[in-house]
Amino acid sequence: MICSSSACLRRERKMIVN
Repeated sequence: MICSSSACLRRERKMIVN
């Protein structure tokens, strides 16, 4: 899960948290 966009990073972080 690697993204350079803030929105993408936020979604990836949420996925990691869940």
